Amino acid sequence: MSGKFEWFGAVIVQGAMKASGGGNVETTLWGIALINGGLDESQVTGKSHFRYSKCVLTQVLEGTSLVAMARSRGWAQLY
Repeated sequence: MSGKFEWFGAVIVQGAMKASGGGNVETTLWGIALINGGLDESQVTGKSHFRYSKCVLTQVLEGTSLVAMARSRGWAQLY
């Protein structure tokens, strides 16, 4: 993550994660970050913020639903 960047929700990272903000530019993550490769604190520079937010996670999870069989086809031929 770098530059002016804001993310609200969950971030899943397979490798290592780097975060940098500079000057008056902030990089902010609201929610949670699941990082498999770890987060090296030397790679977090400038104005980078990681803020845990249960409210954001609740909103994200409420936006998901269980998989269900569609009642009708999801397409129609238009010609």
